[in-house]
Amino acid sequence: MRVLILCPLGVKTGGPEALHQLCDALRRQGRDAYLYPTNPSITQRIEEYNVYDAPIVPYLALHDSDVLVTPETFLVLPSQFSDFPNSRIWIWWLSVDNSDVKAASNFEFINHPIDMAQWISNERLMKKVLIKFFNFRKKSFFKVRSFFKPNTEINYSRVLDFMKVGALAQSTYAFKFLKSQGHLKILMLSDYISLEGELFSNVNLSLGFALSSEDSEIEADSEVKTANVVCFNYAKSRHFILKLAYWLPQVEFVPINNMNKQEIMETLTRSDLYLDLGHFPGKDRLPREAILLGCPVLLAKRGSARYLYL
Repeated sequence: MRVLILCPLGVKTGGPEALHQLCDALRRQGRDAYLYPTNPSITQRIEEYNVYDAPIVPYLALHDSDVLVTPETFLVLPSQFSDFPNSRIWIWWLSVDNSDVKAASNFEFINHPIDMAQWISNERLMKKVLIKFFNFRKKSFFKVRSFFKPNTEINYSRVLDFMKVGALAQSTYAFKFLKSQGHLKILMLSDYISLEGELFSNVNLSLGFALSSEDSEIEADSEVKTANVVCFNYAKSRHFILKLAYWLPQVEFVPINNMNKQEIMETLTRSDLYLDLGHFPGKDRLPREAILLGCPVLLAKRGSARYLYL
């Protein structure tokens, strides 16, 4: 049995890394697993993901025993999978809120009017699409146009009915959402935080403090920590946090933005608090990394963060 995992390549976000981790974990267990690029013209992965054993295959002749795993943001399958049985398809719900609109943005509205009708018939999807459309400002007009622009490089031919295929939930938030929709075939499957690298070498996983090299007692590393340093995810709720920075000039607010993995780990290590007031469509990686590095976390109680981040 082979496991084919649909994965967008060339993108540095939590989703693609989780898909790489899944492929790597399956192969470590002796499974025959491969990444199948969602766009055949992009076959190179992000360099940081080369640590995972996740071979990329742009095309494979399908076997009767093959299993397909696709992320929730890609519910429109390439034509090769048009006759693939529902019983061997699993959607991995790495988020909840990103699923419908993301899938619609991948769709060839113009070239496939019949499939477009299928999307229009989905009242829940079209409601979200229209809300997103009318919430755009005039300056985003070209973004709106590109939202409906067909992707002529890929031949899509099948829209997945998520109620008829298997579901893998990355978070309790996703599990409860699927349960509320009446889905009966749900399994929990989380990604993980890689503990490789020098910054993680002295981290106690249960308490998050640095371990002393001289004895086994747990103590905080006072040389690393700096007083009144708050780091935050710049991509989320930055406008409000920047106001906080104005009101609290005695506190150093450090945005996590355009940083590589090493820089992010160093920032979390020296910070007194990780602050994220945005929405959590799934289990974001930054809060979990912060906890493992001994940095306290303060999150808005939204999305997956409503469930103790499980």
